[in-house]
Amino acid sequence: PDEYVFELKAQGDSNPTVNIFHSATLENGLSFINHFLNHFSPDFLFVKGPTEDGRQYIWGMGMLYLTDIVLIIFGAAFLYKSKISTKYKKFILFWILVSPIPGAITRDGPGYLFRVVTMMPFLTFLSAFGIINFLRSLALIWRLIAGLVISIALVYSTYAFLFGYFHVYPQLAARNYEFGFKELSDFQFASGNVAMLVIWDGYYPSRYFRFWQQTPGDDYLDYRTSDLSFGLSVFYQRFPNLYFSLPKTEEDLMGFVKKERIPYWAVSDEFLKKNPEYRQRDEMIAQIIKYPDNTDDFVIYKSY
Repeated sequence: PDEYVFELKAQGDSNPTVNIFHSATLENGLSFINHFLNHFSPDFLFVKGPTEDGRQYIWGMGMLYLTDIVLIIFGAAFLYKSKISTKYKKFILFWILVSPIPGAITRDGPGYLFRVVTMMPFLTFLSAFGIINFLRSLALIWRLIAGLVISIALVYSTYAFLFGYFHVYPQLAARNYEFGFKELSDFQFASGNVAMLVIWDGYYPSRYFRFWQQTPGDDYLDYRTSDLSFGLSVFYQRFPNLYFSLPKTEEDLMGFVKKERIPYWAVSDEFLKKNPEYRQRDEMIAQIIKYPDNTDDFVIYKSY
């Protein structure tokens, strides 16, 4: 909003309403309201879930089962009519209403479940309360029929969740878990622990290599790391045979691996799509590491 206001003023728009309707306070307030309400949307709760982060949702499912929509409505209605103390009713309502606040004040809104996970137990309670009191309100024969229908719906929902979690989720969420570093580590180990450069924004994945290669703790802790400048880029040596960098130019990359005599360098396919100038000839490919869905993850190139 600040940039937009500045642009309007630069164009000679001195209308005082600009500062009122395009202020940071108003924009942030509207964003908060939008994020807050979205946590109660059917999409988030019952249909899709927090799709911003593939680690936190099961494809085709929300945070609760689709059948919970009706059960929560029943539960809320029965709770309102029940003889339970008003202070407990107010506490449940208060808790549900304040739970989305940690997620609403962030830029991502309803993108991460863990920020609003405190809301789920009370919605689950309303669902269970709805089942129990709905069945109690029916005559015996209808209670049996309704119980059977609800049981079938819950069994199907549970099966759908378990199938999605164990079969679909590993395929779709792999890229959100930085998949491929074990395979890079195994490749380096199988190649005689020769030097390798990994093109990556940061050097923290060095720990993955140490874990998978079972490096003795003293060797890891005693090693003195180095930050090496070459051209416009910085290369981080985090073990005698392991480097990380996000090189500024392709010339820096090729010059560094030649200077340090690094036989292999690995790069993600996503990086290559954004920076095609780094893609090498096919005959330089030593191995392609793939995601579980068989799409390319890392490409390992031979330097010479």
